[in-house]
Amino acid sequence: MIINSPEKCLCCFGKPIKRDSHILINGKPKKLTVRLEKHHIQYFPEVIAHVHDFCHVKIHEGKYPHLIQYNKGDSKKFWGENKTSEVWVHKR
Repeated sequence: MIINSPEKCLCCFGKPIKRDSHILINGKPKKLTVRLEKHHIQYFPEVIAHVHDFCHVKIHEGKYPHLIQYNKGDSKKFWGENKTSEVWVHKR
C-alpha cells in the first residue's frame, strides 16, 4: 500500500524539488525535477511513503520514528523474496 502521492513528501509536505543538473541545454544547466523516493514504513504488509532524499535520511536518523514500523532483518527478508521487484537504491 502506498500512503501518499509522489507529488508531496510525507515528512515535510513539500513538492518534488528542481535541481540544476549536469546536462547543458544551449550552454546552460537545465533544472530537473527530482522525484521523491519510496520509503518502506513496513515490509509485511508492505506500506510505502514518498519522501525527499534528505527527509529519508532524517527518517533513518530517528527524527520520524513513527515512519519505521518494521523489525530488524525485515528489509533483507523482503528484498530476498522480491528479487524481481522494482530496482531501488537505498542511500544509506
